Amino acid sequence: MEPERNVIPMPMPDNVKNATASVTSINRAANNVSAEESTGGSVDKIRDILFGAQMREYDRRFSRLEDRLLKEASDLREDTRQHFDTLEGFIKSEFAALSDRLKTENRQRDEMGAELNTRLSEAAKMLERKLMQLDELTAQNQRALRQQMLDQAKT
Repeated sequence: MEPERNVIPMPMPDNVKNATASVTSINRAANNVSAEESTGGSVDKIRDILFGAQMREYDRRFSRLEDRLLKEASDLREDTRQHFDTLEGFIKSEFAALSDRLKTENRQRDEMGAELNTRLSEAAKMLERKLMQLDELTAQNQRALRQQMLDQAKT
């Protein structure tokens, strides 16, 4: 036989008391549910009793998260659309500016081409006149030279 020990009761911490109270309430709920099950209750009722408040809280949290996620997605879509609209406007304005520059350059080149054609035409006409003058001068010089040769041959 063991000697008898003196046991001094110690105060329980609050978390142990709460845990004990929770276990006790769960046992009571289980006993109540057991009685209900025997009278036609269901496991869903047990779950609802044990976890119903937590599940409702989780449902609320998930609902808020889902709403927030949908709002964020909508905001992101809107921001993306605005950025694309801005980009599209910028690209259109750049294309318009480049198109205007191209038209201006084409017009300037056409004008320069027309001016060059005019100058070439004038230069060709001037060259033709000079060639005609040269031919005429050469012909005169040939006639004068023949005349001199004839005059010398007669003398």
